[in-house]
Amino acid sequence: GSWSTTIPSADLQLLTDGQQHTITANATDKAGNPAAQASEGFNVNLTPPPMTMVIDPIAGDDIINAAEINANVTISGQVTNIPPMTPITVLIGGIPLFTTTNASGVWEITISASTYFTTNGDTSVTASVTAAPTINSTKTVLVDTVAPTLDIVTFASDNVLSATEMSTAQAITGTASITEAGQIVSISLNGKPYSAQVSATGAWSVNVPAADLALLADGSHTITATLTDKAGNSTTTTQTVNVDTAIPLLSVTLFDDNILTLAEALAGGAIKGTGEIGATVTLTAGPLVGTTTVGPDGTWTIPVLSVDLQSLTDGAQVIGVTLTDTSGNTTHVDATLDVALNQTLGAGINNIFGNDGILNLAESLVTQVISGNATGNYLGAKV
Repeated sequence: GSWSTTIPSADLQLLTDGQQHTITANATDKAGNPAAQASEGFNVNLTPPPMTMVIDPIAGDDIINAAEINANVTISGQVTNIPPMTPITVLIGGIPLFTTTNASGVWEITISASTYFTTNGDTSVTASVTAAPTINSTKTVLVDTVAPTLDIVTFASDNVLSATEMSTAQAITGTASITEAGQIVSISLNGKPYSAQVSATGAWSVNVPAADLALLADGSHTITATLTDKAGNSTTTTQTVNVDTAIPLLSVTLFDDNILTLAEALAGGAIKGTGEIGATVTLTAGPLVGTTTVGPDGTWTIPVLSVDLQSLTDGAQVIGVTLTDTSGNTTHVDATLDVALNQTLGAGINNIFGNDGILNLAESLVTQVISGNATGNYLGAKV
């Protein structure tokens, strides 16, 4: 009961575009009896679909960095609603290249990046179908082959960690290009990773907890920092840090026997000792003050003026000496000095030779006794 008929393309193209049309069918049987008429309405739209041109992301992100500039790069895209093998013209910074589409409208061309993207900055890329009707698409590719700047500031002020500094958190800080604001700096110390974000001023910082510092053994350690810019260029820099938590040795010698006599005080003197080479020695004991550096032979000397020694009070005096090594570690020694100046000691001679201070003939013929009364701390003193 099925039937069909063919309508030539030329007849179909004569239909008015954008209007409603109706197909009617009339049937008559062998006896000439007519059937009920059948009809079907339809719309006519003879406007061809538009062509589109798309350029795929170049180098993945439309940015060519230092690693990519020395390799080949593929420029590709797709055109819709055109016949296969349609010629495509690609302009890179005004330089033309040519290729064709495949059956799906896809096209591509592989080039040496450094040949066509020759300078840092923006480069225009245009893909065109030059045959009628013309269609094209343009995008901008950023060429950035300059690695970002990255520096690590001196750690703990001198790149040396003392025992005191290791007891509190310490900051790893640095600077970077201000154009990298918002980028992340990856840092590692002793195998543990840290991260910091570059600020608008280019500064970055991260704290290393005291618990992490406590894991650092005495000796040399390396801080490594890496920054990758938005283009994918990376810079890595390092900083060497020395850990020195050893308590430095210190010895103090006070006037050979730890006793200061008046004769020694009048002559002036020095407090001496031994310690770590290059360390700073500070003396504080009443009027006795001074600072010196331990010499290459491991000894140190702080001269003390006579006037200062004579100002000391008889009895035990505590002499405080502090040594600070080049790492900042300190040692303190309190040495006791027995001050025996006895400046109030006096012989006190009594009146002699008949209490008149004259030795006459009679007095010279007999033994004379000279005596007196000592003053001050006279017990055991010799006259």
